Amino acid sequence: MLAAFHAGVVAGAEPWGINLSVLFSHNLFFLHGLGVCVLMRLIIDKAGLSSYVDDESLKRITGSSVDFMVVGTLMSIQFLVLYALLTPILLVTVAVTAVTLIGCLCIGRLSGQLGHERALTSFGCCCGSTGTGLLLLRMMDADFSTSVPKELAFFNLAIIITNFPILFVFAPLVPTLGTWGYIAVFGGTALVFLAVGPESSMPSLDDVILDERFADRVILPGFVEGHSHALEGAMWNYLYLGYFPRHDPDGRAWEGVRCMASVQERLREQAEKMPDGTPLVAWGFDPVYFEGDRLARGVLDGAVADRPVVVIHASLHVMTVNTRMLRLAGLEAHAGIEGIMLDDRGVPTGELQEMAAMHAIFEALDMNLFEAVAAPDTLRRYGRVACHAGVTTITDLYNPFTDDGLEALQQVTAEPDYPVRLVPAMSGLAWSLDEGVERLQACRGLGNDKLYFGPVKLMTDGSIQGYTARLKWPHYHDGHPNGIWNAPPEVLYDMVQAYQQAGIQVHIHTNGDEAVELMLDALDEALALWPRADHRHTLQHCQIIDHAQMRRAARLGLCLNMFANHIYYWGDIHYTRTLGHERCQRLEPLASASRMKIPVALHSDAPVTPLGPLFTAWCAVMRQTASGARLGEHERVSVEHVLEMITLGAAYTLHLDHLVGSLEIGKFADMVVLEEDPLACAPEHLKDIGIQATVLGGLVHDKG
Repeated sequence: MLAAFHAGVVAGAEPWGINLSVLFSHNLFFLHGLGVCVLMRLIIDKAGLSSYVDDESLKRITGSSVDFMVVGTLMSIQFLVLYALLTPILLVTVAVTAVTLIGCLCIGRLSGQLGHERALTSFGCCCGSTGTGLLLLRMMDADFSTSVPKELAFFNLAIIITNFPILFVFAPLVPTLGTWGYIAVFGGTALVFLAVGPESSMPSLDDVILDERFADRVILPGFVEGHSHALEGAMWNYLYLGYFPRHDPDGRAWEGVRCMASVQERLREQAEKMPDGTPLVAWGFDPVYFEGDRLARGVLDGAVADRPVVVIHASLHVMTVNTRMLRLAGLEAHAGIEGIMLDDRGVPTGELQEMAAMHAIFEALDMNLFEAVAAPDTLRRYGRVACHAGVTTITDLYNPFTDDGLEALQQVTAEPDYPVRLVPAMSGLAWSLDEGVERLQACRGLGNDKLYFGPVKLMTDGSIQGYTARLKWPHYHDGHPNGIWNAPPEVLYDMVQAYQQAGIQVHIHTNGDEAVELMLDALDEALALWPRADHRHTLQHCQIIDHAQMRRAARLGLCLNMFANHIYYWGDIHYTRTLGHERCQRLEPLASASRMKIPVALHSDAPVTPLGPLFTAWCAVMRQTASGARLGEHERVSVEHVLEMITLGAAYTLHLDHLVGSLEIGKFADMVVLEEDPLACAPEHLKDIGIQATVLGGLVHDKG
């Protein structure tokens, strides 16, 4: 409250040439208190009210208070942080302590007979807390027989009294950003906000251009997508086999496939258009929506047998291939490898789970799907998809950081008309620990106004709907075996340690609660060994993170980026097959995380689900499944809160909240233009609000 008073009323005020900002600064606060104590004691004595002061009661209260405050002061010290920053802390401490001691002694001499006691008490309060001041006073006044403890008690009473007008009078006067009609932008190649407010508040400048094209529309900060993949721009090179309808970057509508016969028919049609022998790759297939046996090589052989066929599942954690592809990759001879699924006879079914098994297919085809992001056209297509969704800052949260890929990132983001800012996260499993740290640190100087290097992405488990996520007991609701790790737990543990020690932010894929537990243990130890303020390590997805885990996350200063689209696309499946009733009520527990003051963001994980922050926001607000059922009513969040999650909240997880995420002076002029006001429409219509355009650095990008 005093900080609000200082920021809203005192800062910048200089009556009679006196800088009130200095007088009310924190370092001089207890010196003011010394004067207040003496003044209050004089008033009580002059008013003849001393007889109402019970010395014995004051002693008992003060004695108990000092014990509690001394213990509290010691408990608040983080010794690991002190050790890590020992040299600068010592230098600053010595200098500030010396100046404070001289000031307290000078003022103490002016305060009369008890000057030394008052000076020592004030010095302790300035350098520590009220408990520190009382502890030092006991050195000169062991039983608190002087009036100084009472004066300090009066001072604390004065704090309570003065806080009321500060809270109810001054605090509401502190400026806050409301709803305004004008936005002024300024700059050259990267325009920033110059002013936000009513017309009368706009600065007087020459050669101002008034742009009224969006006068009848609603402008918000550009949406920030904190977890998606540039694969969204690459996947449309291949055949779409998803269950739900979807639009490609060029606006073409693709119908969903709802039965195995439709899957086979679409594969045959695609094969007829391709040269003989060319591998057929499809994506988006989601086996949980198909009754009966899972997709196996026999089904694919029945559709296309004369060429390799690869069907990548919607989760991107599983694929199914036909017999021709299995033989080409030599996997029939390696049936014992984890992730190669077998039938009752011990023969590979064609289903391959997680990165190690899928890598064999990419290697046989001399392609790596994740390295497709190295193509400039992929990044340009990704930018168009983001623009259509109202996104101005986007991520590629599993980039292999190849030489070609880094060159493409620099080339495309340097193009003047590229419509988004891009944050790639290096795929941790693609590099050894030493090489990964070195690679990422070398990239930090390669960015530009639209390209920001920084985090590493770690992949722990898979997906719950794909049965590859790691769940704590009782594991899967329908009795399916537990999922698999993308690397041994001890390797994942070591990766967290290494990147924390190197000062690198980690974003960690944690779908199942067992994966969350492993990473909390690793982060807890890493932060104890190598403490770092404002690390913003982020757990991604966190589908069924429990309350105890969230409390640990809050204590460790972690961020959570939750995949709210899960509720709509897989909520029904989770309820009946994978998780059951109780765990589905806390699926993506956004409200609980917010109550614990954990920084929270939302994401789409495109191309796993379509990129669309307003749809993701709708999922968080309504918590409605594809069938219309509602899961976890108590975890719903307000529209105002969810808009923050897809703007400033996501920007915070990327260490970019000083540049994007809100309409503030000095930030990039990144905006989204909506056809309706999300705060005025009914919450159930949030997903239907149209995107008219985005603005990046003041440059307008029309959706068309």
